[in-house]
Amino acid sequence: MPSLNQGDIFAATLDRECDLTIVFGHFGFNAMSGFWQDFVRNQPKLAHVRDPFSEIPDRPVEFQKRRWLWFVSEGENHGLSNSQLTSVLKEALTWAMDNVVKSVITNGIADTDHSQSTTSNRSSDDARARFLIDLLSTYEHEFDVTITLISQNDVFVRNAT
Repeated sequence: MPSLNQGDIFAATLDRECDLTIVFGHFGFNAMSGFWQDFVRNQPKLAHVRDPFSEIPDRPVEFQKRRWLWFVSEGENHGLSNSQLTSVLKEALTWAMDNVVKSVITNGIADTDHSQSTTSNRSSDDARARFLIDLLSTYEHEFDVTITLISQNDVFVRNAT
């Protein structure tokens, strides 16, 4: 089962010294942009990148020797469907396996069904967290990697099975 954590994915990338970080999302009314700016201050190869979701999306980018970032932009309604998410993760993890990557960290992404109902959105987020935990548990074995799921909020921690 993936390790489940809460916090800044970029700080965790450096703290855990993982090989590949798959970052889902966008820069908007969230903390992602600030976390990114903190991260690139000490990453000369990426210092020129303002918005990695639009400048370096959908491919691995080496930021240190044998350490990679892979940015995936949001889709409809700031999310991705289950099939889109599965496809993206399978592509990234296939690349990881082909490149002898052994540790991965990702933040996942919400489903596309968000509305104006807080209760409905929380239920959707919990279902997505459980979907990711189950999918990545399978993928850990299939792709022979260790995976960490991290979110700024407690969605993965509170959905631990």
